[in-house]
Amino acid sequence: MITGILSLMDVAKLWTRILNNVCIKKLNPVFFVDNYTEYVIALGGGWQEGEFFLITVTDGIVNSTGPLRAEKQSVCQFLKVGCSILWVVYSTNDDKFFLLVKEDGTDRHFIVEYRKDEYFMQIYEVPQFIPQDPSERGFVMLLGKEAYSNKTLIPRGLALNPFSKIFYIWGNAILQR
Repeated sequence: MITGILSLMDVAKLWTRILNNVCIKKLNPVFFVDNYTEYVIALGGGWQEGEFFLITVTDGIVNSTGPLRAEKQSVCQFLKVGCSILWVVYSTNDDKFFLLVKEDGTDRHFIVEYRKDEYFMQIYEVPQFIPQDPSERGFVMLLGKEAYSNKTLIPRGLALNPFSKIFYIWGNAILQR
């Protein structure tokens, strides 16, 4: 992966090469800066499926981590399933990552909390079907008592409001948790 200043793309010496020999399938932005440091999360693909990496930019200096793990385990090893990471949100306030993970070969999705070098914890199993809206107001709060349609939910990403701590799972529907 190569990073640089967009307005200076033609000046090759201002680019930095990071995450050598890593297959990157997706970059997730981190919208809130912390201590004048910007963050980007890189999701591994190919033989690094299920791995993620943190890229930091401080005062123009770009750094990256190795794969983020807890007790030498990836999130898939923690869940004891083949899986892929669809999206990662980094809460700079709490210094925690929240991963939207899909179990391979199934429609099962999980939200997993990760604290760097410490632990993974499954905090939510995403419903496999879209909740029904009996009031037809256009939204359903997930309280554990809702009825579900027969339409499969296809999660694509995750958002976290750092102030209210509310999660939004988005895809072919938007769920609030």
